[in-house]
Amino acid sequence: MAKNNGARAAKGNILLFVDADMILPAGFIKTATEEFKERKLDLGGALVFPIKTKSKIKSKINELNYSVINLFIKLLQYTKNPFNNPCLLMKKKVHKKIKGFDEFLVFGEDSEVVKRATAYGYKFRILKTPKKVL
Repeated sequence: MAKNNGARAAKGNILLFVDADMILPAGFIKTATEEFKERKLDLGGALVFPIKTKSKIKSKINELNYSVINLFIKLLQYTKNPFNNPCLLMKKKVHKKIKGFDEFLVFGEDSEVVKRATAYGYKFRILKTPKKVL
């Protein structure tokens, strides 16, 4: 519900949805929106990377897990069933046309909204320029 409420209140034409536990790197919004516009995307996702922990072993395991997930996300962006994580840029008109996020989902709403939008013919791709979202 919060994402849909935020989208309705937003003044701009490009919406950015991130989860509360994410950290965007410096310059992320500028580089992401520039690439989004340049590639003429309707929706754009970003890859997510873990924050390093004090435990070297745990950090390596997290890095491996996220590497696999990011590969999965990159490959599926070209299919009819794309997958996305909780960092998404979307044109406001797309959000409005597809009636936003499904408010009954408690998990996976980011991927579900991308699948629904691409079924309408909107273009989704993973952004290349913002290298890390934590």
